[in-house]
Amino acid sequence: MFNAHCLKKRRQQAGLTQGELAERIGKSQGYIGDLERGDRRGLTVTTLERLADVLGCTTDELLGRSTPAVEQETTERGASAARG
Repeated sequence: MFNAHCLKKRRQQAGLTQGELAERIGKSQGYIGDLERGDRRGLTVTTLERLADVLGCTTDELLGRSTPAVEQETTERGASAARG
């Protein structure tokens, strides 16, 4: 299932507005807003791949199938610090 929260978080981390992200993937600002609210109508594999490319993440992350790399790195650093 599409992870709307991840999309918004990644967009904000990239320093992009909805409009800027939309322009980069060839969609409208309203479309990005809809996705961020969980309305994934019209979401294609191509659009998902474009989002992942622009946001520097994987399609699996946007689909909620994997732990975001940012969170994984933070968790690993915390575990390392606790051990050493």
